[in-house]
Amino acid sequence: MKLLRALVFSTLILIVASACATRAPARSDVVTSMKETGDNLDVDLMFLYEREKEAARAQSKPLQNPKERDLLISKLIEEKNIAMIEGSKSIGTPSAITFDEAEKLRALTLTHRIVGDIGTRQYDIDFETGFCFGRAMFVHYELRRLGVLDSSIRKVFVIGGLYYQRRGWSFHVATAVKDSNGDWLVIDGLMPQVMKLPQWTNAVQSWDRKPFSPSVRFYLTSPEKFRPLPGGYDEASLNDPRYKGYFRDLLNSFN
Repeated sequence: MKLLRALVFSTLILIVASACATRAPARSDVVTSMKETGDNLDVDLMFLYEREKEAARAQSKPLQNPKERDLLISKLIEEKNIAMIEGSKSIGTPSAITFDEAEKLRALTLTHRIVGDIGTRQYDIDFETGFCFGRAMFVHYELRRLGVLDSSIRKVFVIGGLYYQRRGWSFHVATAVKDSNGDWLVIDGLMPQVMKLPQWTNAVQSWDRKPFSPSVRFYLTSPEKFRPLPGGYDEASLNDPRYKGYFRDLLNSFN
């Protein structure tokens, strides 16, 4: 079992290493374009979102009515989300994966002994961590085991004030794969089925704390991005004691 875990972890490190060779060099060069940030593991999405939100707030300042300000901020953020979805059409390589295959993988996230609903409770009994990033990592690795290349896989992060299952969240993430038609299929166990990217963003946007003036922001990133903070599947992150052995056991489950 230790040998298997070592082999799996080595594979993940190799995946990360191949991506790092082409990523942008420094956080100071972070830009708002999805095309330019997509493969940069060093991007701090929380920082980027706050910068974009602050720019939107600045544009809304001349308005006296708070509701009007919120609506303008929502409009400006939504324009960026629409641009991300449009830009995604020219990014990534179509794969041979079918909708049914993607749906089987989504269903597996519900019953898997680590990432499934019951399994996750072993590590997150109070539902404080959520482990959406654990499920996204699981889907990424399972897609690789199905023969899908990283060029056909992305992570989709949503950043902002979210409210889901009576709890507040600062982000959510799921894994997407590009099918033979060139559509990004988002595989998210929190959804009733696999969804195309625009459908998924619409569904998640309904979790915004201000549903009538939503301002959550969606980012399409490298599949190796682990959390919104800078970095990928590095050993220190995977072994964070706050996760109570979740990723150790997840790696061991790839058998």
